Amino acid sequence: MSVRDRAWIEVDLGAITGNFTAIQRLVGAHTTVMAIVKADAYGHGAVPVASALEKAGAGWFGVATVDEALELRRAGIRGIILVMGYCSPTRAHEIVENSIIATIMTAEDAHAFSKAIGKAALPVHLKVDSGMCRMGVRHDAIADLCEQVKDLSNLRFEGIFSHFAAPTRDRDFSLLQIANFDRAVATAEQIIGPFKWHHMSSSCAMAAYEPKSCNMVRPGELLYGMDDALQASYGLSLKPAMALKARLVLIKPLLPGDTVGYSRTYHAEKSQDLGLVAIGYGDGYPRQLSTTGEVLIRGQRRRIIGRISMDTLAVGLGDDHGCHPGDEVVLIGSQGAERITPEELASKANTGAHAIVTGLGKRLHRIYREQTVS
Repeated sequence: MSVRDRAWIEVDLGAITGNFTAIQRLVGAHTTVMAIVKADAYGHGAVPVASALEKAGAGWFGVATVDEALELRRAGIRGIILVMGYCSPTRAHEIVENSIIATIMTAEDAHAFSKAIGKAALPVHLKVDSGMCRMGVRHDAIADLCEQVKDLSNLRFEGIFSHFAAPTRDRDFSLLQIANFDRAVATAEQIIGPFKWHHMSSSCAMAAYEPKSCNMVRPGELLYGMDDALQASYGLSLKPAMALKARLVLIKPLLPGDTVGYSRTYHAEKSQDLGLVAIGYGDGYPRQLSTTGEVLIRGQRRRIIGRISMDTLAVGLGDDHGCHPGDEVVLIGSQGAERITPEELASKANTGAHAIVTGLGKRLHRIYREQTVS
């Protein structure tokens, strides 16, 4: 069976491990890099990515759910795994048995975990809401929580962390969040003792705002070579790890007056050839890119015309195009001198680059390359 017969993703594991090394060099030896592999490693494949990173020296992995952590453990990943999202006390035994670090956000959950694990010991990190009003205990309510959990001897509070709301857009608010976090840390440590790990920064903040008190960063998008502008602001030149490709499967004439696709949103005003590409929104390619997105065929940009269907999309080829059924189509990545990035797709689809790559579905075969080709 050919995995390149329809649509597929190519993942450069060598790029990811090289990016990890570059990030570690940027933040320095005094700062630990937690590799963020949640959401199937941003669509790249959590197990292959974590395996490659572990071989390259990564010792920490960040996920969002207990099931994501268990997937890594069952695949043989031995590094430290932190579940940064909500951890239900009903999963306490699985968490302990698989040496997973849980996140605590409420005193009620802390007590439930403590009761569930009995004489076992559970390392945990405390999540602080420093102003984002999302997950975590409010920074100004941390004293009350700590007073309620300070005698839970089977919970080892090893880390404390928070998350920036708008690090690239609102410097003043980011600095306020740092101040809130620092005060929360000081308060918590007075009550339950020192934390070994302090962390606050993901890719967007790790070099611009990282508080001096922190000793860990959590890169996600930079790990996968995304966001050229952010890389440039840090003086980095990382390698994109993902390419999304498909086959041009059919070429047919389009005549004046013809309409293309569902709801007949494209009306042909002149004759040209129409190319059908074997990928659609059922694969996670955004339907919002209908009429605005572009693909690369034979090194040339071709505009999507008509509505993207569940399994196919159409592109205008013009007249003298030289394309043939079976040609490789690039939807993310490079071909010739041209390149399409997740950020370009996100801008046209009015979403974020994270949403583009994490939304790519299971119908797309992932093909892995161990080493970057120069």
